[in-house]
Amino acid sequence: MRVLKLKEITILGRGITISSDLITTACKEQVQINLLSSSGQVVANIISPFQSESIRTARSQLKAAETDKGKQLAQSIVLAKINNQLFLLEQIASGSNELDVKTHRKISRHLESIKKRADYLNSQGSVGLTNNRLLAIEGTASNCYWLALRPILGPKRFIGRRGRGATDPINSLLNYGYAILQNQVLSATLRAGLLPFAGFIHQDRPGKPSFILDAMELFRQPVVDSAIIALLESYTPKLEKSGQLDQTTIKKLYEAINTNLDSKLVFIDGKRHRLQEIIYLQVQLIASFLKDDRQLTIWSQYH
Repeated sequence: MRVLKLKEITILGRGITISSDLITTACKEQVQINLLSSSGQVVANIISPFQSESIRTARSQLKAAETDKGKQLAQSIVLAKINNQLFLLEQIASGSNELDVKTHRKISRHLESIKKRADYLNSQGSVGLTNNRLLAIEGTASNCYWLALRPILGPKRFIGRRGRGATDPINSLLNYGYAILQNQVLSATLRAGLLPFAGFIHQDRPGKPSFILDAMELFRQPVVDSAIIALLESYTPKLEKSGQLDQTTIKKLYEAINTNLDSKLVFIDGKRHRLQEIIYLQVQLIASFLKDDRQLTIWSQYH
C-alpha cells in the first residue's frame, strides 16, 4: 500500500524546507521530488537510483549515438515535432472565425512551407540526412511556425521567439512553460534509465541536457504552446519589476499546462492516455528501441 498518493512533489522558489523523512518516504514510494528556481528552471530532481535498470539502457544510448539507430531517432523526432506544429496551426486556422483574410493567408502560406519540410523528411528515409541538414530543416520549419503564430499571439506583444533571458510576457510564458515540460521529460527519462545529457539532435555540451531537449521536441506544442494560446484568450500575462512573471500569471500557466497534461489523447497503441502518461510511455518506447532493437515508434498529433 502506498503511503503517498502522489506521482511527484514540486518545490518552487526559495526558503522552502522539507524533512529527510519525507524525502526517504518519497524515494521508497517512487515519488519524484522536483526543485525549481523562481523562474521555473530545474535545479535538481530527487529520485531513487534503484527504480530502473539504468546501466544497460545507458550503455545502449551511448552506443547508438554513433550509429544509424541514433540518426533514425533524431530524424523521427524532428519529423514528429514538425507534424505537431502543423497540427496546432491547422487547428487554429480551421477553428477560429475571428481571423481576417490577410492573416488567414499568412498562416496558410507558412503552413505550406512547413509541409514541404515534412514531405522532404519523409522522402529521405529514416537515416538519409546529416545532423546539420536535419537541424537546418527543423530551424526553417520552426521559423515559419513562429511567424504563423505571431498574429495569433499578437504582433505588437510578440515580435519573435526569444529564449532564456527574454523580458517580454509572451516569451517569458513560453520559457517558463518549457521549463515545466523539461521537468516532466526529465522525470520520464530518469525512470526509463536513460541519460539526460546524451542526446541525438542537440549537441553535447557541459550542463546541457541534450537528450531531455531532444525528447521535449515531441511535446512542446501539445503541452505548452497550445496551453499558452488558450490562456491568452482570456488573460493578459503580467511581469514583476524584476522582469519575471508575477505569481498570478505563473499559477494560471501551471493550471493551463496541467489541463493539457490531464487531457486524454490517442497514443500509438490506439488507446486514450493522459498526455502526462504519454510522455512517460514515449520515453519508454525510445529506451526499448535503443536497448532491445524494438521497432521505433514516435507519437505525434498529426495524422
